[in-house]
Amino acid sequence: MCARGLLRKKVSAVLLRLAGASISILSLASCVWTHHSDYPKDWSPIATAAEPGHCPDLSGTYRAFSADANPCPAWEEACNWLSYNLLSGNIGWSEVKDESDRPAIPIGSHVRIQQSGDQRLDVSLLQEDAEQGWTVIGEYVLRAADADYKCEPEGLQLKSRSIFVPALIENAVGSVRRIFNRGEDGHLIMKREGDMVLHMGFFIHASDSIDWTRWEHIETSDSAAPVRGNEAD
Repeated sequence: MCARGLLRKKVSAVLLRLAGASISILSLASCVWTHHSDYPKDWSPIATAAEPGHCPDLSGTYRAFSADANPCPAWEEACNWLSYNLLSGNIGWSEVKDESDRPAIPIGSHVRIQQSGDQRLDVSLLQEDAEQGWTVIGEYVLRAADADYKCEPEGLQLKSRSIFVPALIENAVGSVRRIFNRGEDGHLIMKREGDMVLHMGFFIHASDSIDWTRWEHIETSDSAAPVRGNEAD
């Protein structure tokens, strides 16, 4: 009896350990991470659109790098650059390639946006030089009619950008929504909503995030009108 009782106890212990391992595996296979940042309290309030149903006016010149840089995920190393957030996933890539032979957008030091009502955004990428002044290093047009963006109650929303990150053992797929507004102090403000699903063998990790980024507005005069790159030579 004692031997059979001891055997039953050992078998029960093994079954419990197996059950615990199964529960752990199932919990790892359905891991969900959520990070929703509130609008920063020390930022200027968002300016409302001129009329309900219309896009906010984003016209202005802004520093190319964020005034409040945030940590970037590995698949979006340029997340704090305005040109990247305005243009990637929206324009037809130029023939310019980077060292890895991937399409690249010029960065520059500033970005100028000229908005024509709700229908068109003219985006100029500028480089500031002490001697030559402003030089245009890239020009792009975004059109509502081409579904590059749309006017939403929250602001001007660019079309969603898809993300796919392939890897040997794992891969990630997701999308990013970018919603732009102006602050009452002139800053350009972006609300970034991202969804990502990471596949790691048998495990699936999902994330849902909301972050805020802003770029400083720069006052410019008519005398600071930029010239195009080939005109500056």
